Amino acid sequence: MVEKQRKALCRSWFQLTPKRLCMMGVLLAMQLVMSRLLNIQLSESLRVNLGFLPNAVAGMLMGPFCGMLVAACADLLGATLFPSGAVFPGFTLTAALAGMNYGLWLYRRKDNLLRAALCVLPVTLVCNIVLNTLWLWMLYGDSMLVTFPARALKNLAQYPVNVALLYLTMKLIRRLPASLTQV
Repeated sequence: MVEKQRKALCRSWFQLTPKRLCMMGVLLAMQLVMSRLLNIQLSESLRVNLGFLPNAVAGMLMGPFCGMLVAACADLLGATLFPSGAVFPGFTLTAALAGMNYGLWLYRRKDNLLRAALCVLPVTLVCNIVLNTLWLWMLYGDSMLVTFPARALKNLAQYPVNVALLYLTMKLIRRLPASLTQV
């Protein structure tokens, strides 16, 4: 019985129904607006935004595969429509890994603060601090090693805010009618 449930869960990750595709498009548009238009640019390599929330909702509602697709497509589309800096496939890979992480942690799981904190932690440490700094170093050279402490400090300071925002978003999504969230 458990094996059947596991197979059904994995199969549901890869279903791209029309309703799912529409939801993915809406979340992709929200991600573009929240990350590209409603952001605070602190420096060339430091930016604060809420673009992670639509990616997390995509992972929470539709699973890791759809979360990964929404995040990667939003990164590619955002880099095309709103160019700011270099377009680099590493950033798309990082976005896809973050979207997949949200799906793995949040899809069909109970909402609690610990889950939100554990979900945001690998995105903050691995994706934002390590991988994005690595990509920036590959693009811009040694100057990025100087900015690493500032990037790490910004991401660690933003971590509790992201956890609180994700937890509140999880709670709000669960209060929506099932007709909107069952995709």
